[in-house]
Amino acid sequence: MLSLLVALACTKGGDSADDSAILPIDADADGFDDGVDCDDADAAVNPDATEVCDEIDNDCDGLVDDADDSLDSSTGVGTWMDDDGDTYGAGEQVWACVALGVESSDDCDDADALQFPGADEVCNGQDDDCDGVIDEEAVDFATFYADADEDGYGDPAVSELACEPSSGFVDDATDCDDTDGRSTRRASGTGTGTAMDMARSTAASCSASSPAAP
Repeated sequence: MLSLLVALACTKGGDSADDSAILPIDADADGFDDGVDCDDADAAVNPDATEVCDEIDNDCDGLVDDADDSLDSSTGVGTWMDDDGDTYGAGEQVWACVALGVESSDDCDDADALQFPGADEVCNGQDDDCDGVIDEEAVDFATFYADADEDGYGDPAVSELACEPSSGFVDDATDCDDTDGRSTRRASGTGTGTAMDMARSTAASCSASSPAAP
C-alpha cells in the first residue's frame, strides 16, 4: 500500500514539472509571450509595434521596412522624383526607407532634362534656368542696331543684345546717318568687322558718295 502511494505521489509531481515547462514566457515584458513575439528580447518588437525604418520586423508580420504596407514612412527619407534625369526633382515629396528620388524639388519642367536651376538660358521662349524669367541673358543673344530714322538700316554705334529686336532696332548696322532716312548708302565690304570698323566704313562710304557743297 505504501509503495502505491509513493508511486502516485511521484507521478503527480512529474505532471506538475511538465506543466511548468510549457508556460508562456514574456522575457521582455512587452505583453506578448514568446509564442507570438518575434523577438522576446526587445520590448519594442511585438505584434502591436509600429513598423519603422530600421531593417527590423518591428510588428512581427514577416515584412521589413518598405516591404511592409503598415510602415510609418515618416521615419525614412523624403525625396522628389526626377523623371527627366537631370538630378532635379518636382511634384510631391515621396517618403521611404531607401531614397527613391533626389533631394531637390526645384525643377520647373521635370519632363525636359534641359530645364533645371542653373541651366544656360537660350532663346527658345522657355524658362531654361527655372528662375521665373524667360530668355533673359541668353547665351545665344543676337546683336541688333538702333534705326532711329526708320529706314531699315541700323546705327552701328547704338546696339542691344536680345533674342528678338525691340521696337526701333534692326539686325542691320550699315546706316551712315541714322538721323536722316535718305542717307542709307551701305558701306562696301563683307560686313564681318567690328561695330567700330563698320561705323568707320559706313561713314567713309557716305562721305565719299555725298555731293560736294556748292
